[in-house]
Amino acid sequence: MCQFPRNGTTMNASAPVNTKIRVGIPQDSSPGQRIKIQTPAGKSEIAIIPPRSEWVFLNTGQPAFDYSIATTSTTTTASAVSVPAPTNTTIRVGIPQGTNAGQRIKIKTPAGGSEIVTVPQQSQWVYLNTGQAAFDYELPTATSASAVHVQSSSQHPWQEYEQITKSSYQSPAPLGVMKTVPISIGSMIQPSGRRRALLIGINYTGTRAALRGCINDAKNMRNVLIRKHAFPGDTCHMVMLTDEPSRGRNYQPTYSNIRRGLQWLLQGVSQGDVLFFHFSGHGAQVPDKTGHEADGLNETILPLDYENKQITDDELWGSIVYPLPAGARLTALMDCCHSGTGLDLPFEYMYKQNKHNKYNQSSWMEDLNPAHSQGDVVLISGCKDDQTSADAFQQGTAGGAMTQAFLTAYEQHPYCTYPELLQAIHQALKQRRFTQRPQLTASQPFNTQERIFSLVEGIEPNHQQSIGRLKKKHIRPGRTGGGGGGGNAGNMLLGAAGIFGALALGDALFDF
Repeated sequence: MCQFPRNGTTMNASAPVNTKIRVGIPQDSSPGQRIKIQTPAGKSEIAIIPPRSEWVFLNTGQPAFDYSIATTSTTTTASAVSVPAPTNTTIRVGIPQGTNAGQRIKIKTPAGGSEIVTVPQQSQWVYLNTGQAAFDYELPTATSASAVHVQSSSQHPWQEYEQITKSSYQSPAPLGVMKTVPISIGSMIQPSGRRRALLIGINYTGTRAALRGCINDAKNMRNVLIRKHAFPGDTCHMVMLTDEPSRGRNYQPTYSNIRRGLQWLLQGVSQGDVLFFHFSGHGAQVPDKTGHEADGLNETILPLDYENKQITDDELWGSIVYPLPAGARLTALMDCCHSGTGLDLPFEYMYKQNKHNKYNQSSWMEDLNPAHSQGDVVLISGCKDDQTSADAFQQGTAGGAMTQAFLTAYEQHPYCTYPELLQAIHQALKQRRFTQRPQLTASQPFNTQERIFSLVEGIEPNHQQSIGRLKKKHIRPGRTGGGGGGGNAGNMLLGAAGIFGALALGDALFDF
C-alpha cells in the first residue's frame, strides 16, 4: 500500500516516541515564521520554520523541513503534512510576431483561464527551436499542484504494481444496459495531486513482427512525465512494460502483464486523480460480433505474445474507461495501427481548416452506438481506424512517428489548445511525408477552443446522465483483408501477407 508522496511516518507505539514528519513550507514563508501543521493523530500544532540550512526540497522544488513530534498513539495513523498553500507554476509563453518588450498580451493558463501579461525586456527572452521568441512567466496555481498531498477520507490508498495479482477480465457493462449517474454542472474539477502512469513499449524483438522504436517511445514518455510533471518513478505511481531482456518477467509486455497493468492503473483511483496511458506497438482489427462497432470491426493492441491473444478496444474501454470515477482524468496516447477509436470513446473531434490553415469550426460527433462513462478520458491516436502508424527514425533515433510528433509539438507549443496541439502533430507528420492522421476522441465533450492541453491540470466534470454501451443500430461484422472472426492473432484482419499486410513494419516505412 502506498500514498502520494510518502512524506510522513506511520508507526505503532505503546510509549511516547518521536515521530518525524516532513512539512512542506508555504510559498513566501521565511525562517523563524510560525505555521500550523497537522499531526498523525489529527491534531494541530504550531511549528517554527527552521533556518534554510535545514531545509530539504521535494521533487517539485517546494522547500520542506523535518519536524519531530511526540506521540503515544497505538493506532497506525496517516501521514502529516503542512496546511496546503499555493505554489508557482512556470509556463513558457510564445511572443507573437511583431510584438515588442513592454507590450501586453493575453495568455491561456493551464486551468483553462486567461491572463494579461507584459512582454519582458529582450534580455529575458528565450528562443524555441522554431526560432520563435518566448519568455518564462510564473503564475500561481492551486494547492493541488503541490507535491505535498493530503490523503482525503474519500480517497483509496494506492498499491504497488507487485501487489496486483489478478489479471483476468470481465466486462463491467453488458451491451444495452445503462446506469443512471449524477451529472456535474460547473467548473473544472481540481486535481488531487496524485498521478499514475502505465507505459507500454513493445519491439517484438526476434519475431517476424519486429519493430525498432517502441521501447524508446516508452522511455521518452517516462522522462517527460518525471522531468516536466513530477510523476514519481516508483511502481506505486509508474509502471513501464517493455520487452527488453534485462526486464524481469513481471515487466514483460505479455497479455497477462498488460491486463495486470490496466488493473493496477485504475486501482484505488478517486476524484481528482490524474492518470496517463501510453501504448507503442502493433495494432490490428478483428470482426465485431456484437454489432455495435460502426465499421463492423474491433480495434486491438498486440501484446508480446500476440500469437495467443490480443486486447480489443472493448476490453480497454471496460478496463480503464468505464470504471474511471467522475472527476478523475485519463490521458491516453496509442501509437499503433488502426488506433483512431482505440478506447471506444463516444465523441470524435471533427475539425475544419480556415483560410489561415487553423483548425476551427470544430464540433464533436457522437458515435452511432456510443459507450458512455463518467470520467474525463481523452485519447490521441496514432492514426485513423483504417490507417497504419509508422515506425520511424528522427535524428538517428528510432521511435513511433506519432509519439515523436507529439513530443515535438508538446515541447514547441506548451499550453496550447487541443486543436492547436492536434494541428501541430499533423503538421510534423506531414513535413516528414507520413500520411497517418492522429485523431482526438473523448469521453466528455468539452470546449476545444478554450481548454488548454495539459497532462496534469484541469479535469472535465461528468456530463453523462446514463453510462454504459447504448446500441441504437446493429452493424454486421466487418470483413477486410481476409481472415475471419475469433479471439486470437490467427483470426486478425491482417491481409494476404499475414501480419506484415496490415501493420506498419519494415524498412519501407522508416524515415531515413
